[in-house]
Amino acid sequence: MIKTTLLLASPMVAVVDIIVAPRVAPSPRRSAVNKVFIFNLPLDTTDKFIRDKFNEVGQVTEAIVMRDGDGRSRGFGLISYSDNEGADAAIAKFNGQEFDGRPVKVDRASEASKGHKGYHSDQQGGYNAGSSGGY
Repeated sequence: MIKTTLLLASPMVAVVDIIVAPRVAPSPRRSAVNKVFIFNLPLDTTDKFIRDKFNEVGQVTEAIVMRDGDGRSRGFGLISYSDNEGADAAIAKFNGQEFDGRPVKVDRASEASKGHKGYHSDQQGGYNAGSSGGY
């Protein structure tokens, strides 16, 4: 911290002490979030299965298989990790791996643009992907 004394010249003389804290550079904003999408899941996949499986590489805070209004799987899910490292490890380990004979695609989710709710994949298609397709 730096202490500076300032003398103000006016009809009244005042001495003011100003303490200035050094500027701390803001930490770089992480462009990635701690969420990954899993595409091409077998239709009988449960939330518990993907939570247990993806917990192998990091602390899972949420695991959801997306379902339609009738409760049927839509074939993809969303995993949230406590940190980015878990999400990175999930992509490295599970992308292309087969679950019940189906090769799954694991891709980082990114925050949706302002005005949109939910998340979208960094790739075309997927949940809330806009006009380029999706579910």
